[in-house]
Amino acid sequence: MAEGQSEYLAHKELSILRGEPFEYPSGGLVLHLSSDVPTTTGAYTEVTGDGYAAYSLLPATWGNAANRMISNLDEILFPTPTANWDTPIGSVISDTANNIWYFGTHEITKIVNTGDPPYFDTGDITVAKSLRPEYSSIYWANKRLNVLRGVAIAPPPFVRLKLLSTPPDETDTVEIINISGFEFPIIPCDASNWNAPSNREISNSQIVEFDKPEVDLPSVRGFALCDDADNVLWKAPLPPRSIHRKDKLYLDAGELVVRA
Repeated sequence: MAEGQSEYLAHKELSILRGEPFEYPSGGLVLHLSSDVPTTTGAYTEVTGDGYAAYSLLPATWGNAANRMISNLDEILFPTPTANWDTPIGSVISDTANNIWYFGTHEITKIVNTGDPPYFDTGDITVAKSLRPEYSSIYWANKRLNVLRGVAIAPPPFVRLKLLSTPPDETDTVEIINISGFEFPIIPCDASNWNAPSNREISNSQIVEFDKPEVDLPSVRGFALCDDADNVLWKAPLPPRSIHRKDKLYLDAGELVVRA
C-alpha cells in the first residue's frame, strides 16, 4: 500500500501544536477496497459486489512503527464473495465516520470471483510517512503511526524553537546552533499561539522573540520544534539570515510554517 495521507489526518496531527490530543477514533478504523486509484485527496470508489464489506481493523492489527513505516501483523481476510466483485486496485483506511486517514494502491491486482475472498498476508499493508521527511523526525513519524495501535499522543505543554545552521533534510541530523548563554524560546501548545491548520500546514499566530546574543551567530537556515523532553518533532527551512552580536531576532506571525 503506497503512502498517502489525507488532509483531514494532517490537520489532526498538526493540531497537537494547538493543544489537541491525537487519539485513536472511538469507533475504530476500517479498511476499504477501492475499484480505482485513490486521488491525492483520498477520494475513491468503494468496491461493490455481493458479500462485500469493509474490514474492521483493531489496534492489535499493527506491529510497532519503525523507520517511518508500520505494517499489519496478521493476515487480513475479507468476507467470502457470493458473486464477483469489482476488481480492487487500492485500499483506504478511514474511521467509522468515513474520515479518510491513509490510502494507497496495491502492488498486485487481484480479480475477485465468487467464493475467492481477497486477503493480505502479514506485512502486505504498509503505511509509510515517507512524504516530506525533511519536515519530521523519524521519532515523530513513528509516534504518529503508532496511533494506529491505539497509542494516543498527548500534546506537550510547549515546544522549544531551536535554530539550525543548515536546512533540515530527510535524515534525523539537525545542526542546532548551540551558543553558551543563548536560550531558545518556548511556544505554548495552544490555540492562542498557533493558527488553525489549513492546506496541510500550520503556522505561528504570535511574534516569537529571541534573546540578544552576546556573540555573532552562524547563519540561520532552519528551525526545529522540540517537545518538553527535547525530542525533535517537526523541522523546516528558513530563509537564510545573519544574526550579529546584540541583534534582536524576531520571527513574525506566520513565519514558522510546519507541514504534514
